[in-house]
Amino acid sequence: MVSKISFKTFLQKYLLFILTGVALLLMVFFIYEYSTSKHNPQQDLEQKLDSIRVEQREIKRAQIDLLLSQVQKKKLFNGNVLIIEKGEQILKKSYGMIDFEQKKPLTSGSIFRIGAISKSFTAMSILILVNRKKLSLEDSLYKFYPEMAYPKITIHELLTHTSGLPDYLSYFYTYDSELMTYARNRDIIAWLENEQIPLSFEPGSSWQYSHSNYVVLAGIIEKVSKKTFPVFLQKEVLQPLGLEHTYLPEYHQDFKNENRVFGFQTDTKNKFDDNFLNYVYGGDGIYSNTDDLLLWVNAWHQNKLVSKKILQKAFQPTKLNNGLAYPYGFAWHLRQETEEIYHLGTWLGFKSIVLHQPKTETTLIILSNNSCPVFEELVEIIQKIMQGRRFRRPAWLFDNESD
Repeated sequence: MVSKISFKTFLQKYLLFILTGVALLLMVFFIYEYSTSKHNPQQDLEQKLDSIRVEQREIKRAQIDLLLSQVQKKKLFNGNVLIIEKGEQILKKSYGMIDFEQKKPLTSGSIFRIGAISKSFTAMSILILVNRKKLSLEDSLYKFYPEMAYPKITIHELLTHTSGLPDYLSYFYTYDSELMTYARNRDIIAWLENEQIPLSFEPGSSWQYSHSNYVVLAGIIEKVSKKTFPVFLQKEVLQPLGLEHTYLPEYHQDFKNENRVFGFQTDTKNKFDDNFLNYVYGGDGIYSNTDDLLLWVNAWHQNKLVSKKILQKAFQPTKLNNGLAYPYGFAWHLRQETEEIYHLGTWLGFKSIVLHQPKTETTLIILSNNSCPVFEELVEIIQKIMQGRRFRRPAWLFDNESD
């Protein structure tokens, strides 16, 4: 009897011990869950902020999409848009047609002529040669083109549009384009060498946008690298960065690509398929799409092709001889009050912009191919939406409301 009582007592104590242990484990578990999950103020705050950010991104996306859809419906915009904020995609969408004649719709892979944004590719090519010590930013133009009557101009002044070189576009367009054969880079160079037109100002003393600067820079790249500029660009810039949908056609190429977009007038009836200045490169001529241009913006801020020290110079305002500064770097406009880096591109039916704000980590890429008469105002409205600022609906959104 004694042994049975002892066993029963032992069993009761053992079970009590087990139950107590389980209870303690459950208590520890619930305390842990309580302290780390349900009532962690920091975690709660982060979750709420994440939720708010998602809602804000969705509101921005909806507002911009509605705006662009309305403008495209009124035939004031036709193109592709890509907007990134802090690594998150706000909007990526196509609005309209590649070719209005064939009624072929745009896709995310559609490639547009990007106009003067091409200058940033020329500038990077120059910086690659500087990085390799093949040339210096202070090298004189005379070193490469002694026949030109502009010995004081430097590569730095060509990059920053402070050279004073006359713009070939204003000169060449004084002629009837139908009477001219296709102009080549060599024709622009020959014009600068033979005509010896006076400079607009003393090099370094002022700022004036001139496409001639970047035609000359393309020529310098060819002289130093012993390659045509399109070949150099492909080998040293596009391939290393994986820009598989960006092209600079050679003179002899009849550029055909199923994703190529054609430029049209606003009425979408008149196509700009050909022009006698189509094959002048350095300041223009490149085709690209939104995905490649996003990679391109990132390359400028991630030191992928040249050193950080050299790239920093590209985003510094240009100092003039009188000590004043102009908000333009190497192929990039600089808007210091909003810390924006951007460039616009325009060419016969095409309008485009690549804009980046390092502080807010925002990138805006818009490519249009119907002359878009409201392009600059449209960009400004999209920026205000991204910044959460109020804006007044422009009159052109109300015109022909019944359409």
